[in-house]
Amino acid sequence: MVKPIHRQKMNKRHSSEPIRKRQGIFYHLPPSQEGFGEFYMHMLPEDVSLGIMPIGGRSSRPDFKVTLCPADKAVKEIITSGINRRDYGYGSSLADTLYEFFRLLAADLCAAEKAVFEIVYLEEPQTEKVIGFELAFISGNQIVENKCQIYQSVPPELARERNIPQLIPLARENLMVFKAPADFEKPLRDVRQNLRQLDKKRFPMMMLEATKKNVPYDFKAHERSMKLALVEAVKPIGWNARGSFNDCVLSYYWIHLSLTFEKFKIQLRETMLATLNDGLGRIGEKIGFKTQIKIDGLPTLADVDTASRNLNSGTMPFTEVMKTFELR
Repeated sequence: MVKPIHRQKMNKRHSSEPIRKRQGIFYHLPPSQEGFGEFYMHMLPEDVSLGIMPIGGRSSRPDFKVTLCPADKAVKEIITSGINRRDYGYGSSLADTLYEFFRLLAADLCAAEKAVFEIVYLEEPQTEKVIGFELAFISGNQIVENKCQIYQSVPPELARERNIPQLIPLARENLMVFKAPADFEKPLRDVRQNLRQLDKKRFPMMMLEATKKNVPYDFKAHERSMKLALVEAVKPIGWNARGSFNDCVLSYYWIHLSLTFEKFKIQLRETMLATLNDGLGRIGEKIGFKTQIKIDGLPTLADVDTASRNLNSGTMPFTEVMKTFELR
C-alpha cells in the first residue's frame, strides 16, 4: 500500500522535505504585446474553462462523479496532491482538484497550441524512494525539439545569471503534453487567428477620426459587419461570444452553433483526461500504483447527436434542446 503524501504535514511524516527531481526551471516570460488589449481572446478561454467541468467539482446531475478505478484512498491523495495547480493546497476532493486543473488547462489550450507539464518526482531523502509527484508547467513557447530530444529554451541572460545551459534537456517520459482534440486542432487555431484579427478592428482609426473631425461615419453599419465577421470567426468551434451576435442569427442557427461548442468541450475534456491518465500510468510505474481517473455523468457525444436530431426534426422546442448540457 502506498502511503499518502500531505504537503502541509510533510515535515511531520519525514525528517526533511522530499527531494524534487526536476530537470526544467521556472521563469517568467516577458509581457506579450500581441495579447495587449485583446477582448475576444480574453473571453474565449474563460468561457471554455468554466464550461469544461462542473464548477468546484459539484453538480446536481444525479450521476456525476469523479472516481479512481480501481479505488485506493492512499493513491487518491497522492494524485489529488500531484495534479494541484494552486499554491494554497489542493481541494477538498478529487473532483474539486480535477475541476481546477482542467479549468486552467482548458484556458491554456485555447490560448496556445499545447500545454506542457514536467512530471517532478518526489523522493524520500533517506531512502531515495519515490513517494509522490508534482506537475510543473512549462510554457509551450519554451519547448524546443531537435531530432529526438526535447529541450526547454532559456534566455541567454538568464542562463548566464543562473549558470545553466540555454537548452535544458528534458526526458520525454517525464513530460505530459496536452493538445486540443484532433478534430478541433486546426479549427481552434483558426479561431484564435480570426479573433485576434477582429480584436485589432474593433475600434478602427476611421471611427476615431470621425469622432474628432465630424467625418460621416455609420457606426451601426460597422457594428453589424463586425458581428457578422464574428459569427464566421467562431463558427469552427461554435462559441457564441456571450451572445454578442444574437440579433444577427436565427434561433436555429444559434442552437446549432451551441451544439458544436458542446461537442468541442466534450472532446476537449475527453482528450485532456486521456492524456492525464496516460501520464498517471507512467507515474504509477514509478510509485507503485495502477489506477485511472474516471468521470461519469457528464454530457457525451451521443447526447450531442440526439440533440442535433431533435433540433433538425423539430420534435423538441429550442428552449429544451440545450438543457441536457447544463453542468450545474
